[in-house]
Amino acid sequence: MKLAKSEKKGRFITLIVIFIGVFLLFVGTLVKIQLISSDDVQKESLISSVSSTVKATRGQILDRNGKALVGNRQGSNIVFRYSQFPKEQSERNKIIIKLIELFESNGLEWNDDMPIVLDANGNYQFEEDRETDIKTMKSADMLHLNKYATADDCMQELCDRYELSGYSKSDARKIASVCYEMRANVFNSANPYTFAEDVSSEIVAVIKENSAIYTGVDVEIVSYREYTDGSIAPHILGITGVINAEEYDELKSKGYSMDDVVGKSGIESTFEENLKGTNGVRTVSTATDGTQTTTVEGLKNGDNIMLTIDADLQKIAQDSLAAKCKEISTANAGGGSVVVMNCKTGEVLAMASYPTYNLETYYDDYESLAKNTNSPLYNRALLSTYAPGSTA
Repeated sequence: MKLAKSEKKGRFITLIVIFIGVFLLFVGTLVKIQLISSDDVQKESLISSVSSTVKATRGQILDRNGKALVGNRQGSNIVFRYSQFPKEQSERNKIIIKLIELFESNGLEWNDDMPIVLDANGNYQFEEDRETDIKTMKSADMLHLNKYATADDCMQELCDRYELSGYSKSDARKIASVCYEMRANVFNSANPYTFAEDVSSEIVAVIKENSAIYTGVDVEIVSYREYTDGSIAPHILGITGVINAEEYDELKSKGYSMDDVVGKSGIESTFEENLKGTNGVRTVSTATDGTQTTTVEGLKNGDNIMLTIDADLQKIAQDSLAAKCKEISTANAGGGSVVVMNCKTGEVLAMASYPTYNLETYYDDYESLAKNTNSPLYNRALLSTYAPGSTA
């Protein structure tokens, strides 16, 4: 009997010790959380973060000797950041018109792509040769108007939607253009809107110095194509440009965004998948004490492409072809092509087409190039039907 009582007493003491141990462990953990780690816990629990896309740097295009034919340079874009940009439309309008006035007073362009213009009489008209864009504007996803809607109907809907009744017709159209493009490009926290591209350092300084006026307007450093000599092999290298609606529908599954740059022709287009790279995601996390942490994930810059072309030989071939064509040209003829190959390997060492153009000024010159009856944009080396060795 005595032994049984001793066992019970021992068990009771053991349970008491275990209970006290668990209680002390709980109290210790609670003290650590509440007193020692409380600041860290609060930072983690109250932290906020904003994510945005980081554009991959496009790969270079090199000649057979590693000489860069197409590279990159840094430039500044003016963008709207959704998290800081006002949500009230009236406040947005004030910022937008101030930016437009800043750019126009300095003779600078901003992204104005809406297919409605003011004619010489001050009336709204659809821009010529913009049928696809006009159809998109009237669609259910945008203004939800019938296909017979006029430019005035579209502008009236835009003015009602974006609270523009107090502005002149000219200013209302400009603000509406920006607001319309913001909607078309799905302006949100993950997708900033680009107001202007490749702006000068002077404009960047003005915007940064007046950040209180330009709320939510930011400067984004991006890469632009740079050419060692824009006249070298333009038909081969090709050009890049902002992705259009058809290209976006095809490429969005591959991670492209609506403001990405893609190859439009030549090597830039053929090797788009290699040159493009993969955009990353920048996350800026802000703690309650104001501390910010920035991380970038998933960013992979594009691969370089090495051609069989010899840049020096290409230059000689182009100059010689141009001189010969000018020598024998008549009112009805003045074009030709030259292809230089390694007969042992089949490698193309030079490929020239005349008349030609300059990649650096392609977009500025496009209208005149497209109207030129000698078709400088046409690659005669690949698309014409000259017989081998022909001088005709």
